[in-house]
Amino acid sequence: MLAVAVAFGGLIAAIGCFWQSGQIFVGSTSIPIGLLAALAITWTGCTVVGSLTTTAAASFAVGAGWVLTVLTLSAQRPAGDLVVPGAWYGYAFLVGGLLIVVISIFRSGIKTL
Repeated sequence: MLAVAVAFGGLIAAIGCFWQSGQIFVGSTSIPIGLLAALAITWTGCTVVGSLTTTAAASFAVGAGWVLTVLTLSAQRPAGDLVVPGAWYGYAFLVGGLLIVVISIFRSGIKTL
């Protein structure tokens, strides 16, 4: 079960990494719709696993898969390519997603007390 949770965390992180840079423009103002969608899928995935399990271990496994995938995709490749750039929306995805993962782990731990 924990291996499935790690894989699920990796899946939602990979989707979020590719979505987080999407923006739409209204006039000259950019709206970070991709960032909002990436954080929403991270929140939804962590909440679903937390509600389906009775221990905090599964939420921790999702968080571990998420962090490992995000760190891998935010590292620069030999060709110089990045999936998560060093722009404000990249940092917002990293910090916001990590905050969501930590909150999810604590919520699962409190639920088991």
